[in-house]
Amino acid sequence: MNHTTINFLVALKNSSMTHNEQCILAKNAFCTKILIILYKEGFIQSFKYKSNNVIIQLRYKFNQSIFKDLTIMSKPSKVVICSSKAIKLLTCKTKFSIVSTSKGLKTGLECKQENLGGQLLFIC
Repeated sequence: MNHTTINFLVALKNSSMTHNEQCILAKNAFCTKILIILYKEGFIQSFKYKSNNVIIQLRYKFNQSIFKDLTIMSKPSKVVICSSKAIKLLTCKTKFSIVSTSKGLKTGLECKQENLGGQLLFIC
């Protein structure tokens, strides 16, 4: 995972922690894939593109930030690779995770169902 993706996730978490309704970030192809997964899983309300930016409508649960427990696992200096067995154990303990596999970005639950392993990006 590169610095742009890490900055994207940190900005998303910080906006959520300060109870902003929306977050405006720079458009990036890899981050768009993450946004699509977050939208499908219900972590964000919506997102739309405006010139070179993406406007993200954040979601809150009982007036609490959903991204409060977001932890970035893989960094440029430390890559965390998980086998399919480790991801099965991880999905039992955590609520949500995104894994970069040979078949693209997948949630931890999808990796568990398809018996895939890969680089663990973040958990929430």
